[in-house]
Parts: sequence; structure tokens; C-alpha cells
Amino acid sequence: MAVACPRTKGLMGGGELPGRRAPAAAFRFHAVLALALLVSAPVARAGVAEASVCGLGSGESARIAAVLEAGDLRLEDGRTVRLAGVVTDFGEDGQAAALRAVLERRLQGQTARLYPAGDVDRYGRQAAYLVAGEAGGRTLQEELLAAGLAVWRPGEATGPCREALAVAEGAAARARRGLWRVFPLPARNPAAVSRFEGRYAIVAGRVMSSGQTRQRDYLNFGPVWRKDFTVQIPGGARRAFAALGKEPQRLVMGDVSVRGVVFEEGGPAIEAWLPEQVERLATGRDAGADEGKAEAVER
Repeated sequence: MAVACPRTKGLMGGGELPGRRAPAAAFRFHAVLALALLVSAPVARAGVAEASVCGLGSGESARIAAVLEAGDLRLEDGRTVRLAGVVTDFGEDGQAAALRAVLERRLQGQTARLYPAGDVDRYGRQAAYLVAGEAGGRTLQEELLAAGLAVWRPGEATGPCREALAVAEGAAARARRGLWRVFPLPARNPAAVSRFEGRYAIVAGRVMSSGQTRQRDYLNFGPVWRKDFTVQIPGGARRAFAALGKEPQRLVMGDVSVRGVVFEEGGPAIEAWLPEQVERLATGRDAGADEGKAEAVER
């Protein structure tokens, strides 16, 4: 039985994903599809409808001056906008090129509707939802998710937007478009997960055991926590997980997917502050009764 304990941070070499196409090749293959899905949509113009998006009010008209790295946008008034509710930066050349091509075609030099969603971050970027052209109220985030050029990020996608983003992402996942040619990474293969160190990723697999210290809980996806993939849940998030029936011991022997930034602490890990980062898969089972595999470690 593996019980996760605090580890010493270190680096682990990566490599291509066994049994899967290299990410860059997959993204090159799907760049044409992404462009076909999005380029045919009408370009933005000043007469964009002023309907509310995700309860964020009527928004504002904004002209896009430039597309920056990682999907950020520069407005003509000098502000920088980050697309709220999604992750677009994965460090893969093929995906980055496809994303930039789509955003430049859809937005650069055009007028879109901007719906701020949160405060300006430490990099001076305003998180916002955008509606480009006459997309029937569909946000740019939904378009990118449906094309497999982005994935949903918990935390900002609240209310009606959460459902819309989930539908768009689900369509891409089922069709294995873009990023979904790579995701989810197999939790049973820590080398595949380690390849995404420092980047956002989606990992899926069976929870083999859970562990607990005073500071945090652990979901272990293999028998050796020093090298296998682990999810760390800070103690401050325990109440939120319990409120949704996602206590670690209830997830043991169930199949789940986890999303977040990969880091190394003996083996690859993801820290989950939000219950939405951990999702039960239909193939899994609720193993709340199997509490014999959960162990508390006092430190």
C-alpha cells in the first residue's frame, strides 16, 4: 500500500508518449481541421449583438490590434486580454501555430464583444470572454474548445459558461480533435506525464490508494509514490471536495480524470485546489466503502 508523503522536488526526463502520436504531429494534422471549423465563421464587425454572456452584462465593443503569444490579445486601447475559462498555452509548436492562425483570422484588426470576467492579473492581463462576429452568442472560448485548440480551466468558468464550455470540450474529446489526440495522458505511465512538467495537462487513470497528512490529502495512481503519478489536495480544499462527495477515500479504485499544471516531487503530480479539477469517469465506480486502502499519516 502506497501512502504519499511530502517529497523533494526534482526533475525527471520525458519522452514521447508510448502508443500515441507525438503532439506536434497531431497538432499539424488537426490545424487544417481547426481552420476549416473556424475560418468559415463570419468575421467580427461593429454591430455585434449586445446580449449578456454568462451573466457578465452587456460587455463592450473592443477592437483587436494583435494576437500575442499563448493566445493573449492586445486591444487597440493598449490593454491585454487573456481568454477566461480556458488554457491555450501548451508549449507545442503545432498547437501554437494552429491557435495563432485561427485567432489572427478571426480577430486581428476586427471588432469583437468583450465580457470581462475577473480582475486584472499580475501580468496586467484582463480575463474576459469574447464573442467574435455573428457567432450566435457563442464565445470564442467555445469555438477554440470545439476545435481542440484549448481545454477548459476550472475557476473562471462559472454559471452558464461552464455548461457551454463543457459541451464544446466534450465534442472535441469525443472526436479526438487537436489536443485530444494527446489528452488524456495515461496516469499509469509517469514518464508520459512528466513530459508535461511545468505545463497544463489532463491525466486519467484509476486511483489505487489515498493518503493523508495534516497539510494535504493524496490520490495515488500507482504503488510507488516516489515515482508514480499523484494528485495532491491541500488541506484547505478538503471541505470543498467533501461537499461534492469527492473525499479521497471515496475515489479509491475509481477511474478519474485530473487537470492542472504538472510538477515533479519525486514523481509527476498535479495539485488540485478545486473539486472541478477531479472528475469521475463513467468507467469508474464509487469506492467509498473501500476505506481500507486509505491511510492517515501524522506528521
